[in-house]
Amino acid sequence: MALNIGRKGFIGVGLQSGFQVPAAIADYVDFTGNSLTGMQDQIPVDHATGNRDKLLSTVTGKRWSEGDLEVYADSRNAGYFIVAALGTVQSVNLAGSVYRHTVTRTNSNTPQYMTITSDRVVDQQLYADVAVDELEFSVGTDLANMKAKLVGNFPMTTTSGTKTTTSGNIFNFANAQFAFSTT
Repeated sequence: MALNIGRKGFIGVGLQSGFQVPAAIADYVDFTGNSLTGMQDQIPVDHATGNRDKLLSTVTGKRWSEGDLEVYADSRNAGYFIVAALGTVQSVNLAGSVYRHTVTRTNSNTPQYMTITSDRVVDQQLYADVAVDELEFSVGTDLANMKAKLVGNFPMTTTSGTKTTTSGNIFNFANAQFAFSTT
């Protein structure tokens, strides 16, 4: 279930250099679905209370964020999520403004973290240390879609920037070219 759909609000993304090192927002991503939200477990206080008093006081337990982010995959925003899911990227300038990006899976358990800001019109949330748990890239007979399952730290309130979008070309079935190798 998406909390926000379409152009209502916006998402800012940036790749972090390490754990607990929030990154500046590098780009803003138009999304088609966003269910990223803060989650919290409550620890009930059971010390010397009667049955009627049990639910009145709790202690904050585990706090985290999780949810899905769905976007149309274009040549600019797809890279943030692919690199965050797999690990490292090497870019080679082929000619002018044409680059070849080689994304390599990291063989360690250390994920590539992202900082995400979610401007939900009425408030702004900052999610730090967000990792991509699953990434689904689907190319049907129309536009290519990406769905990233995200897990990160509990959100903090922030002041969000002004949305500026530099979009790439949206991938579709007609121009789909993928290369997979073992090296």
